[in-house]
Amino acid sequence: MSGLELQTLLREMDVAFKTVFITSQDDDITKAKAMEAGAAAFFSKGSDIDDIIAGVMRVAGYEID
Repeated sequence: MSGLELQTLLREMDVAFKTVFITSQDDDITKAKAMEAGAAAFFSKGSDIDDIIAGVMRVAGYEID
């Protein structure tokens, strides 16, 4: 089962939590599908680590200076 399939299944089951996708599939279609399925953020595995950390912190509700 892919992360996208799991996110869709959990959404259908009304499981409420925030999901951050970090994937090797860095294309607009995959990103759109993930966001449509309820992802709070989307990063490619090639993204800068500081961007990923900042995104995860933002999703978790932490202030970023």
